[in-house]
Amino acid sequence: MTEILTWPDEGGSVYYQARRFDGFDYRSTLTKASLGNTIALSRLFEYTKNGSQMGEGAETHIEVLGELLKQWGDADYAVVLHAQPAEVITSVAGSLNEFWGYPGWPKGRFPETEKLCNRTPPAEQASGGNGGQSR
Repeated sequence: MTEILTWPDEGGSVYYQARRFDGFDYRSTLTKASLGNTIALSRLFEYTKNGSQMGEGAETHIEVLGELLKQWGDADYAVVLHAQPAEVITSVAGSLNEFWGYPGWPKGRFPETEKLCNRTPPAEQASGGNGGQSR
């Protein structure tokens, strides 16, 4: 995480994109989250859904979410993630699933967060998992 915090605020960087496209102080928020600030971690989760990241910025944001999970530990990260709206959890889940890539989540290392990220969204549960479509 320390290395990411020292990256320059230029070009396609996550810091530049967040500031330029969204008026979001990504570096400050990431610094606070890396120091254990739950509000800052929540803001990064929200930014996963609402931000305008692309290319290098999007790839870095995915890496940030994964590295923060490792740093925070499963239980604490999952508590903050669980408090988010379902659509934010879904966005973070997509990013974390991409972060772990193939062969997937490390077995048994982050069970609470993995469970949150791989659950069926409530809308799909209510409709029988077919997106509200009639059979």
